Amino acid sequence: MNVYKPKNQQFWRFAIVLSIGASRTQHVVNTYMTDQRAATEVMRKTQLLAEYTEAQMPLPAELRKWLERANPKVLKRLAKLGLIGNADAAAIDGIEQHVEDYVQDCMTQGHGAAFASIKRSQLRRMLKHTGARRLTDVTVDRVASYLADLKTQGLSHRTRNQHRTTVIAWLNWCVCRERLDQHRIDTIPVLNEDLDRRRERRAATDEEVEALLAVMPERRRLVFLAAVFTGLRRGEMNAIERRDIDLSDRTLRVRPEVGKTAKAAVVPIHDALVEPLREHLAGMKPNDLVFKPVPQTKTLRRDLAKAGINYRDEHGRQLDFHAMRTTFATRLLRSGIHPSIARRFTRHGSIATLERHYDKLGLDDAKRDIDKLPGFKAAG
Repeated sequence: MNVYKPKNQQFWRFAIVLSIGASRTQHVVNTYMTDQRAATEVMRKTQLLAEYTEAQMPLPAELRKWLERANPKVLKRLAKLGLIGNADAAAIDGIEQHVEDYVQDCMTQGHGAAFASIKRSQLRRMLKHTGARRLTDVTVDRVASYLADLKTQGLSHRTRNQHRTTVIAWLNWCVCRERLDQHRIDTIPVLNEDLDRRRERRAATDEEVEALLAVMPERRRLVFLAAVFTGLRRGEMNAIERRDIDLSDRTLRVRPEVGKTAKAAVVPIHDALVEPLREHLAGMKPNDLVFKPVPQTKTLRRDLAKAGINYRDEHGRQLDFHAMRTTFATRLLRSGIHPSIARRFTRHGSIATLERHYDKLGLDDAKRDIDKLPGFKAAG
């Protein structure tokens, strides 16, 4: 075989005879090389690859290394010829495209734009640190080094676990789409988040809620009251529209594109919210935003100061807007509602998540519960 350069063409080519099925067919391969020596090298490696493939023999290390450095366009041609698998070709081709394809597929599956943006940002950050240009470059050592670097940047165990989960989910997707044969990133251990909790929230007491409502202007009072009685997240409250609220049925709908989990949900509306909402919604159009803007932390801190409430308690636990969700969950459990029902109200994936992050029942609650146990006559 010899490489040749067609007239008025930039790249060198060569022809190779392959046994496909019962026939032997000649195929033309473009080397995508302008240099004859480099093109000849591509021709020789391809011929060697064809011989190993037809003999069904494992490729030698030298040939594997050549494939890792080969032009992506050549690899796609080799994949079409059946000389390498699609996963081999994809693993070495444009890694940024794999990220974008994954993100777009997540959005197709129903995840919102905010979710997609976070995942894209995390993956690009990982690729920049590791210097990975191909899927095969995303190794355990490189990802472990990246996660360790996040620690030096001051990120918490919880955030680093989130980055780890994102990388694993992306690579799992690549495997399912046959762009990668396998990966071992899931062997990197999960960090114990309890050993590095950066932001501990607490539930507001009923007295504190009353005090805050007393100092807030009417507009902010409705937003605050809705947060305490629904457990909606800040982003969700900012996106609730008039059409999402049905006062006759006393329900509030969280659309899939609004909720954190990209799932539709219906939240019951408490009696204390019905009349304030009825007055507030009067004259609104279906697509008008109901609660926007949700007060920023600095605004809430001013209200807390007016009410004589510390933003952080003696244990360092803070009372920010998201703590109203903590307050909602804690009040549900304190009222005797079963955790499985409380989980449905808070829209958590599991009871464990509810108990881990939102169950703020204290020692006083435990004392009241322990006294409910029946005594024994002999003990008296």
